[in-house]
Amino acid sequence: MNGHVSGYQAAKEGALRLRRRKGFLLAVALLSLAAGFLLGMRQGAMERTLVAGPSTTARELRGVWVVRHALGSRESIDRVVEAARAAGATALFAQVNGRSEAYYRSTLLPMAHGVEPDFDPLAYLLDRAERAGLEVHAWINAYTAGMLAELPVNEQHVLRRHPEWVTFDRDGRSLWDYSLEEALVHVPARMLDPGVLAVQDFVFQSVMEVVERYAVTGVHLDYARYPSRRFGYHPESVERFMAEHGFDPAALERDATAYINRHGMEAYRQQLALWDGWRRAQVTGLVARVRDGIQARRPGVRFTVAVHADITDAVENRLQDWPAWVQQGLVDAVVPMAYSQDTGRVARQLQEAVTLAQEAGVAVYAGIGAHLLADTPHLLAGQLEAARAAGTDAVVIFSHETLLESPGIRDALTAAWAAAPDPARQ
Repeated sequence: MNGHVSGYQAAKEGALRLRRRKGFLLAVALLSLAAGFLLGMRQGAMERTLVAGPSTTARELRGVWVVRHALGSRESIDRVVEAARAAGATALFAQVNGRSEAYYRSTLLPMAHGVEPDFDPLAYLLDRAERAGLEVHAWINAYTAGMLAELPVNEQHVLRRHPEWVTFDRDGRSLWDYSLEEALVHVPARMLDPGVLAVQDFVFQSVMEVVERYAVTGVHLDYARYPSRRFGYHPESVERFMAEHGFDPAALERDATAYINRHGMEAYRQQLALWDGWRRAQVTGLVARVRDGIQARRPGVRFTVAVHADITDAVENRLQDWPAWVQQGLVDAVVPMAYSQDTGRVARQLQEAVTLAQEAGVAVYAGIGAHLLADTPHLLAGQLEAARAAGTDAVVIFSHETLLESPGIRDALTAAWAAAPDPARQ
């Protein structure tokens, strides 16, 4: 049983004790709730109140990832909500922070470029989604902070305020030193270094302000990882590691031949394993901190994380130890991004995730790459069935753009979801 469930049970037991108290205390509590509701009505769209928690309807979660560009206008949001509803979706995983820019009213991040003036996209989305019977999960990228081709326009953007937080490679080069062509080979964006303590605080606070101010059903963390083992050598990270383990990992790799000649290959691998483990621990620490923050503020909010479906690649190369997150109960669900045209591969990856997660009581949401199947929509139905056969608890489709732009995908998804059994109807 994970921490979120335990927190919910504690809250439930507290509510039962409250109802046993004397009548005047109950009246006071009811007046307090009413006052909170009225205050929330006055706040309106700028800050959705948290009086009404997430939906508890027992139904199958059928999600669609909504990429941030769709949140810039009322018209675009309306289009996405209607398309998802018509296809049979029950949840939107909306990217409210993809490059350290907010698609909501934030005190930490600048509003994303291109958003309609005087508009709160997340508040509007929550209202429209509620009317359509859809959950909203706030999709937040952890360490991707800006585009590779250009600097953010807003002076308050983190890359302008703290350019020194960007990660470094094993040669001591900052991502700022990379040409666009070189960067495109190695990273998806300008990425912050997970081992910098100020970065950890920044990401945590960015998530918490959404939890505190908006009545989202869930928080969905993405890019909770390093770009690859090539990165993470920020001077502060290396200094922190050296204080704990007594050696410079960059120097170890630079002088690998000499070290191996003196101490042997096994000793060299053990030293590298310490460094890799330390970097994994930085990401795991953030995941645990976000889980604890959500539990303390709104224990009913679901916490999910998008993860690489290839477990070996995730753990060894991207330093994303999501099996440990599952085993430690740090998340409510993992969402393996099983993006492939090979349905057999999708099935194997999802089965591995389910086998791992079932032992810990953590859910698995199958991430299906519909964007790869636009020319072969019949494969989508097969992958949805493979996800169900693997025992996954839900499906999330990438992305809303494919749903809108591909009639074949739209028809295949609608038919598959209409035909699938829904626990709410049984």
